[in-house]
Amino acid sequence: MRLRTGLREQGTHVLGLHAGPIDTDMASELTLPKVKPVDVVRQVLSAIEAGRDEVLADDLTRQVKAGLSNEVGIYLNFDPERTVAPATLELAQV
Repeated sequence: MRLRTGLREQGTHVLGLHAGPIDTDMASELTLPKVKPVDVVRQVLSAIEAGRDEVLADDLTRQVKAGLSNEVGIYLNFDPERTVAPATLELAQV
């Protein structure tokens, strides 16, 4: 996480690309839906131009992200000076 922050401070943009199967030779045996490489490239270039930090390249990755959290990932805006309080786990009594 500190690498991303350090690179941002020197003016380097780090973009996280998240993708399920991409229609390449490596995924040719898969019968799952695949995103076309040209579509991934278009999304990445668009995200760079817009200054975004993350690309979710296909429906699968968008569904996974939606199922995880509505919060922006800490790795996108990590502040090493910020203290993160430990999460509190509450157990339901049965």
